[in-house]
Amino acid sequence: MTAACGPNRTDLRAGRHVREAIRHLLCLSLLGLTIAGCDYEVDSPSAADLEASPVQSSEATPEAEVAVPETHCGDWDTLTDSDLVYQNNVWGKGNIVDYEQCLLTRSLDGATEYGWRWRWPKGNGQVKSYPEVIYGQKPWDSESSTSALPAPIEAIRELSIAYAVELSAEGTYNLAYDIWVTSTDPPTPDTITHEVMIWMDRTFESQPRRFHAGKVVVDDIAYDLYLRPAFHAGSGADYIAFVSQEPRFSGVVDVVAFLSYLVDHNHLPADHYVAAVELGSEVIEGTGELWLQRYQVTAD
Repeated sequence: MTAACGPNRTDLRAGRHVREAIRHLLCLSLLGLTIAGCDYEVDSPSAADLEASPVQSSEATPEAEVAVPETHCGDWDTLTDSDLVYQNNVWGKGNIVDYEQCLLTRSLDGATEYGWRWRWPKGNGQVKSYPEVIYGQKPWDSESSTSALPAPIEAIRELSIAYAVELSAEGTYNLAYDIWVTSTDPPTPDTITHEVMIWMDRTFESQPRRFHAGKVVVDDIAYDLYLRPAFHAGSGADYIAFVSQEPRFSGVVDVVAFLSYLVDHNHLPADHYVAAVELGSEVIEGTGELWLQRYQVTAD
């Protein structure tokens, strides 16, 4: 017989079975990774499976730090910051007891931010309060917060305020600057000759329409001008209001531009004094919270 020169059929079958077993074991050991010649796959997790599985991090995410404001809720409470005085002014509250009004402070990015909030019930439609920031000397106060005021109008070369306000409110209120003009230095209530207001936002009318003196442009901003002679409570002082036609919650107010307009149009005597410049919220009713994100006065 001729000797076979290769494995017989039985050996071939056995070898093939061994190779198949090894191949299957290899595929299983690789947990379904696709390898040439393997027919096994492991299904990818579904979107529902991913949503059901919490994502874990090696580091816990710290909670955001929330600045809790300090409150100063006493009537006429004051806070002083350099040449600015914050006052919890409740001049028109009368005998109302169901109200709340507070000065606020909070730490933000290492600095102190000031503000105020209010809650006043509906009543007689009159202004109840004017929480505010003061620069200068109000005629009812004994001293000034700054050496720059009081000063004669004609001697003021620069008086401007860069401001930014965060305001959330409902009800009847405004956001307005208030400038007291007197015939004397130091100022007194009896020597007030003019109250000049610059309204930046409002939900009520400044004055009856019969006192509307027209539309004017001051420092490139359009305002409605109101002139009401001998109006201010008990003093006979003239009331003047510039009412912005659009809400203005930030910007720069050039006080000298307003004073110059009034002097040029014979509404103010140049030799009278600017006693104080204030920014606040005249509140009739409702709730609100205001933060002064920026308030910087430049005077010369």
